[in-house]
Amino acid sequence: MNLTFSHGQVSCSNPTTVFFEGFEGGSPVQGAVTANIYGGGTYNLANYILSGNFHGWFNVINGLSNVDVYDNLIPGFCVGLPTEVSFWTRQSFGVTNVTFTVEDNTGAVLAIQTLNLTNTYQQIFFNFTATTADLRFIIHCNSTGGNGVDICVEDILMTQCPPAGETVVYSDCNNTGVIDLHSLFSAAIGTTGTWSGPSTLSNGYLGTFDPSVNANGVYTYSEGTGCTATVSTAEVNFPGNIDLGLDTTVCAGATVNLDAGAGFDSYAWSNGVTTQSINVLAPGTYIVDASTQMGNIVQHGDFEGGTTTTANNFTTGYVPGTGGTWGLLSTCGQCAISTNPALTHTNFVNCGNHTTGTGNMFIANGSWNAGTVVWSQTVNVTPGTDYLFSFWATNVVNNPNTSDLQLYINNVPIGPVNTTTTSCTWLQISDVWNSGGATSAVLEIINQSTAASGNDFAIDDISFGPICIVSDTIVVDHQTPSQTTSVVDLSCQGASDAEIHVDNALATEYSMDNGVTWQVDSFFLNLSAGTHEICSRTALGCDVCETVTIIDPAPVAVSVSPDVTICQNGSTTLTATGAGGTIFDYHWDFTADLSASQTVTPPTSSGQATYSYTVYVENENGCISATETVNVTVLPPLSATITPAQSICPGGSATIDVVATGGDGGPYTYAWSSGQSTDQITVSPTDTTTYTVLIDDGCETTPISVSTVVNVAPNPEPSFQIISPLQCETGIFEIINTTDPNLTDAIVWTVNGTEIFINQETIITQA
Repeated sequence: MNLTFSHGQVSCSNPTTVFFEGFEGGSPVQGAVTANIYGGGTYNLANYILSGNFHGWFNVINGLSNVDVYDNLIPGFCVGLPTEVSFWTRQSFGVTNVTFTVEDNTGAVLAIQTLNLTNTYQQIFFNFTATTADLRFIIHCNSTGGNGVDICVEDILMTQCPPAGETVVYSDCNNTGVIDLHSLFSAAIGTTGTWSGPSTLSNGYLGTFDPSVNANGVYTYSEGTGCTATVSTAEVNFPGNIDLGLDTTVCAGATVNLDAGAGFDSYAWSNGVTTQSINVLAPGTYIVDASTQMGNIVQHGDFEGGTTTTANNFTTGYVPGTGGTWGLLSTCGQCAISTNPALTHTNFVNCGNHTTGTGNMFIANGSWNAGTVVWSQTVNVTPGTDYLFSFWATNVVNNPNTSDLQLYINNVPIGPVNTTTTSCTWLQISDVWNSGGATSAVLEIINQSTAASGNDFAIDDISFGPICIVSDTIVVDHQTPSQTTSVVDLSCQGASDAEIHVDNALATEYSMDNGVTWQVDSFFLNLSAGTHEICSRTALGCDVCETVTIIDPAPVAVSVSPDVTICQNGSTTLTATGAGGTIFDYHWDFTADLSASQTVTPPTSSGQATYSYTVYVENENGCISATETVNVTVLPPLSATITPAQSICPGGSATIDVVATGGDGGPYTYAWSSGQSTDQITVSPTDTTTYTVLIDDGCETTPISVSTVVNVAPNPEPSFQIISPLQCETGIFEIINTTDPNLTDAIVWTVNGTEIFINQETIITQA
């Protein structure tokens, strides 16, 4: 039995989300300082979106500088708990200097960072202890608003670690009886909590685990609520058993699958294979030792404790990424904890972590110094105990150069150098180590590569724990029958008089359909052309099979050139090719000519039309093929619409548009009677003029011409008639418009500069 306690924690694997802003809630965004930006702080440019359909977009008003663009007071934090703030940011294309700040509600600065944003997203992390229940997140633009001074922000996440509980790992190599998991905790853990996990535990807060009923895994004990809630965990590990089955005898060449069963961390077969199951081809005695790691004493080996080395309780010889031309990890020898390599370097591949596909992993732009420590953590061990040290690794760039990773314990390598090759293909690297007299172990993953490029990798799910080993043995023996066959060929094409004879000294029955049906006679008679799977089987059930083919003369066949599309008035050549003979006649449905190639010119029609031509071949023996068809599609003739006739005043201009369709679909050429060559022209004739355009598609299609008229109307000459022009003073005058109505669009009368009449043919005045 192995029992390990860990009281308290620096970080947590299941943080509580207090605030998340994905910029999907509409505009304006809560906290956006709209007086200093254009818009409401959100936009939907696809190139700037990391998740969802929108992104944060703070476009500083031209001329403004040193202004806040986002100021959001966020409630709900627990005072005194570890807090992490993460977000992604970049600029659009201008030079933008920005300061990001987290303050408590007294104005005290808890975290601050000033950046010159680049055109690549970088993820920023703040870690601190909350000092008030409300925290303020501020984005301040130090640059002057202008072209490209835009701040893009995505996925602001603010989380807290709940109050620390206890973590315990319980392992029992001997599969002993039940245990109350609560008894593994210290007296500091109360009795009012509830259990959850892979299976239901009995007896309330005691959490009774029965290995015959309950499943291995991590069980969580939750106690309290709100800011005083604590979460403790108990990881339980009981090894399984192996049963390879009874000794067996099989046929030579048969594959026997030996499966040690799932649930073990590593397997060691007597033939050197290390997988859960093996396929046995040779007779012999096979032994398997299956090892189970009884818990993992590595802290945050899945890197879910946070995004820093401290949060995940390890040290490294790599430097946290500082950013650059290609993203966060632009410089060799730098590292990051992220959910996707592509987020840290523009040349890294897009793939998920090993644990869930969506969680954290350790990503490195490899150092070319051999012996660089990738990851290191010191743990306590029990003397004289076997431990399994393992992790998963993958390349993150497609490059012939690779990373060479090796496991070390207490400065001594415990296994070979392991090369990571295919990107996004996770490889497990593991070795067993005996603690001897040691009581502690410095665990290290070392990169031995000296490659300056391509030496880029990710690791995940680091595990180290004591192991239990169970074994089983099986003997596999072979029976080795052999078979020969002979064929009596067909007498002629199409006949059914072929025979297959089978000889196998150990066989008791025979099959010609690959073992579907069997007979006791070793001769198969009256066979036609074809392929047969001939098998013979021994009394033990061992069979041996081979493929026997009865050959018939080849059939006659014809293949034709592909279907084709041509323009109106066009021609095309149809081609047929015969097979199954040496000399062929080609019988086309439209000509008596027996040649393989024929040129056809389909008739024209008012629209698109398809014409089908068929052919079959006849070989020198008179054998005829099936008929094949070639379809020839003739595109429609050209058609066009043109702007109707229009009128302009002298000195005016008119725009004429023509829209062509049909033919090969364009591009079309345009030849106007006025000399232009586009589909839209503007003209200013002095006299009424007819404009004609000739349209061509550059194919065999007959060109088409269409015309329109631009009428130039003369200016009207105003005239009028006064009825009774001579009257006594105070007389009333009737005046009638006599201007040519064909040249009149609007009428305005002005009498003595004081009276105005609009669009009246007759006016009455006293003036």
